[in-house]
Amino acid sequence: MKTTQIKFLLPLLAIFILSGCTMGTPTPKLNSLQIEAMQTQVFPAAKKPTFNAVMTVLQNEGYTIKTADYDTGFITGKSPTKSGFGFDGSTHTSILATAFVTPVKQNNKTASQIRLSFVENQEVTHNGTYTNSTQILDPEVYKKAFSNIRQQVFVAGSVTSS
Repeated sequence: MKTTQIKFLLPLLAIFILSGCTMGTPTPKLNSLQIEAMQTQVFPAAKKPTFNAVMTVLQNEGYTIKTADYDTGFITGKSPTKSGFGFDGSTHTSILATAFVTPVKQNNKTASQIRLSFVENQEVTHNGTYTNSTQILDPEVYKKAFSNIRQQVFVAGSVTSS
């Protein structure tokens, strides 16, 4: 082999070797307590402003609120449906969100606990309908949602106190 060929192949070989190192790494399986911990946070605010903040954030993200019951603290919403067509038929994907807001005490002060759950719902139509629902377990999704809720609780608190 010529030196120029080796110089060209060496970076490609390095990329191939390095990419092979990460391809076989399995995603760690979370147990139910780890999932609950990722999906749950406590906010130093009463139930009503917290409940309202969750509703506002879901609506701001484009979710259609399907149910909301302040007494039980339960909220459900559905994201807009994304449609596509592939070799296996038409595909419709949406995210189903649920939130459960409950009053709690934190350091003897009024607080609210929120548990969120996001599920991707994919419906494929090709010689019948096939539905696949997958729980979203990406911690970043929950961090972003809780950050938005925290900001909304803060804004709502600032507005009412002025």
